[in-house]
Amino acid sequence: MRSTASRAKSITTSYAKSVTGGILIAENIHKTRFSSGRIVYLLDDGIMYSRYFNRPIRIRGISGSLVWTSASGGLSLVLPALEMGPAMDDILAGCGAVQVTVEIDTLGYLLVTREDGALIRCDPGHGAGVSPFAKDATIEYGSVPIRLVNENRVSHLTFDGYTASGRLLDAKFAEIMTNGESRRDLFIAGEPVVEFQKSLTAGSPRYLGRFTAEGTRWETRLGSHENEIVRINHCFLRDKLLIILGNNNQSQTCAIAISVGTGKVQWEKRVE
Repeated sequence: MRSTASRAKSITTSYAKSVTGGILIAENIHKTRFSSGRIVYLLDDGIMYSRYFNRPIRIRGISGSLVWTSASGGLSLVLPALEMGPAMDDILAGCGAVQVTVEIDTLGYLLVTREDGALIRCDPGHGAGVSPFAKDATIEYGSVPIRLVNENRVSHLTFDGYTASGRLLDAKFAEIMTNGESRRDLFIAGEPVVEFQKSLTAGSPRYLGRFTAEGTRWETRLGSHENEIVRINHCFLRDKLLIILGNNNQSQTCAIAISVGTGKVQWEKRVE
């Protein structure tokens, strides 16, 4: 199954969230004749665990170290190595609950609605009651207006009206995903992070730059060779790391970790 992912017609990401220890990702791999799925747990140090499925997959929720999937029978996987875990049906049987509907709340409990409308909270016993998500990093915005002034795909970054960058092509403020399911412009200690290109040619690599009112603190080309990112999909702020998920020119998912302080690449790899 893993070898066929490189021959995919397209890959779509249905789930990408920051959890304790790393990033949890669910992707569906669409081929000419059929589709498959995979769940990937990418740790902050670059270690990656994967589980492949012979049909599209999605993540329903998390209960501590259990990842609930859409596979039949309520299959779960156990972090970090994504080993097979208990089925949701078995957990519910242990709680004495006959389900009509089941939801996973933000603390990992199974909320079961019975036929009579009663609501039962079931503890799966794998850390439920403690939120599995990493805390959102503190984001500080600048005290002066910071804008990207754009004209015909060419931008300049300004601080309070004063230009602080050279030409930035196809530029936009980098965005991070918060645990509240929203995107926010990324500022680190009040300094904006911008994604851009150095060429308007289709398929050109993307860059990230961190800027101050005096100019560029750092800029980084996102990946090299087969890991070169030409489209950014998600950014996650992880303590002293910024982890970027994106696509290369073959539409394959790549991940790159860079230091928020220096912009240096810590590791890069294909997600597989």
